[in-house]
Amino acid sequence: MNHKISVIIPTYNGEHKISNVLSALEKQTYKDFELVVAIDGSVDHTEIIAQKFSNKFSKFKIINQPNKGRAAIRNYGAKNAFGDLLIFYDDDMIPFPNSVKQHIEFHLKNNNVLLAGNPIDDKEFHKTDFQKYSVWLSKKWMTKYTDINLLTLDNIFFTAANCSIPRKIFEQLNGFDERLTDAEDFDCAYRAIEKNIPVYFDQTNTAIHNDFLTCTSYIKRIRQYQLARKKLYEIRPHMRSANEKKILSFKHLIYRFFAFKNLPQMIDHSSIFMIFPAKIRYRLYSVIVQSLGVEYPKIRL
Repeated sequence: MNHKISVIIPTYNGEHKISNVLSALEKQTYKDFELVVAIDGSVDHTEIIAQKFSNKFSKFKIINQPNKGRAAIRNYGAKNAFGDLLIFYDDDMIPFPNSVKQHIEFHLKNNNVLLAGNPIDDKEFHKTDFQKYSVWLSKKWMTKYTDINLLTLDNIFFTAANCSIPRKIFEQLNGFDERLTDAEDFDCAYRAIEKNIPVYFDQTNTAIHNDFLTCTSYIKRIRQYQLARKKLYEIRPHMRSANEKKILSFKHLIYRFFAFKNLPQMIDHSSIFMIFPAKIRYRLYSVIVQSLGVEYPKIRL
């Protein structure tokens, strides 16, 4: 493989998780890559912990910038990397041993494309019922995809948590849009497809998403994502009509019925919902998340 490869880990206050992704990268079957840990103005001990891995990799560096957000730190990492192929993993990912090799081999067979790998939730890492629900939800989302998927504007599943982009394509797209605090990966893929640059999702290229959600934290994340989508539509108004879906009036009534601030706490801290079988319980979780995360985000949790 003659390509120069850079693996970039953007991180912000990641001292409690950075060692997991670095340990996983140490175990990769393909090892001839530059590793760049890009720290986005962290105020914890991320750099100290990352530095302990410096002798584990032949090409390793840590870079810092003032806190500017996820898109900016990914761009900064790319700017300071030497690779012709840029592979990104978030700091809460644990890539499987073949992941880097799979990214490289895909680009050797497919020129000038974007590739997203599969961030999976592993039930072994998740203990609470809501965390098990997140595993179930991820599997449900994946049912519409095959092993290798050429994406269109109608079925974009592109996450920067596990992705790879040739440098020349990254530069052609001007990287991630730093005006966005979230949804910057969706935006990047959308812009690529508009420019007739192929975007793929490889369900077989897996990395465990080591994220211990609660119902409350998940709803807050959904709210942040909705605000980011709103900002995205302000920047690119033509995306709105293509991506927004109308909700039927009877569904609004259902969502209003479940829009109570105490419900996420009940899910997180009591077992009252356990009286229902998982199939019904998880549908209730989905309705509550939609109610408080999307339909009624101003209700204080």
